Amino acid sequence: MNGMTRKGSLKKLMGLALTAVMGVSLLAGCSSADNKSAEGGASGDGKRVTLKVELFDRGKTPSQYTISNNFISQMIQKNFGDPNNIDVQFVPVQRSEEVTKLNVLMASASDVPDIVFVYDSSVFYRYAQQGGLTDVGDLINQYGPNLKKFLGEDTLKFGQVEGQQFAIPGKRAITARYSSFIRQDWLDKLGMPAPQTTDELYNTVKAFKEKDPGNVGSQNIPMGFALAPASYEPLIYSFIKPIAGDKTYAQRYELPLHEGFKESMQFLNKLYNEGLISKDFSLDKDKTQLNKDVANGNTGFFSEDVDSIFWPDGS
Repeated sequence: MNGMTRKGSLKKLMGLALTAVMGVSLLAGCSSADNKSAEGGASGDGKRVTLKVELFDRGKTPSQYTISNNFISQMIQKNFGDPNNIDVQFVPVQRSEEVTKLNVLMASASDVPDIVFVYDSSVFYRYAQQGGLTDVGDLINQYGPNLKKFLGEDTLKFGQVEGQQFAIPGKRAITARYSSFIRQDWLDKLGMPAPQTTDELYNTVKAFKEKDPGNVGSQNIPMGFALAPASYEPLIYSFIKPIAGDKTYAQRYELPLHEGFKESMQFLNKLYNEGLISKDFSLDKDKTQLNKDVANGNTGFFSEDVDSIFWPDGS
């Protein structure tokens, strides 16, 4: 994820943001000189200023809090905002509407946050090339030596365009993307080992369907599936041939261009026609039904975001 700052900045406020906001893993920091609310305050004349920060709303905030008012936001305001005469204002954006909402915000002269986030590298490059972002390279050197040391030059390069540092990339603590899970009790009942290859997985879920080791009858779902990347990408990747060496695939929409994609679709079609995956997976875009099927013990195998099952409402 890239943290980007829109064009224009107050250097003192930027330095404070790097020191404090980065400490709570909001990997970006800046303010706009074009925003009248950001004149003064942290720049030294004693006036209160406002720092607007985009915040992803994933719909998982505990009921006693809101996404923009919780113990973390209160900690930021108390330990960073108040001592520096800054009002930290969080601007919630639904994760599923990240790019659409960001485009609307960036087109607004008054409502756009000073700090914005994006996962889509093409969006970042477009705004950088259009001159909509601030070069924060010198400010990082001046105010964020610890941040620079933590991220390292290789990570920082992902936020550079033509030698200018237009974004501060997030450094993932966990680099894994997806995890797959299988019912060990079902395997034990059938005397089968955990599958290691795509072919072995097919034989396993086929046995789950034919022998119903969970005794769930018509509710039996050998392979839980949803119309979500965590379900279909691991399957696709098992067929895709590497481009060269250990290169990865930058964008999801590029997958159909790679050798092996056609075979992955044929395999998925085979699973569906044989009743081995969730029948109505194409209607389950947010994995709600998948989560219910897993929680009810009807699913033998499924893939998810690496840490999803550890969330309060996860599978």
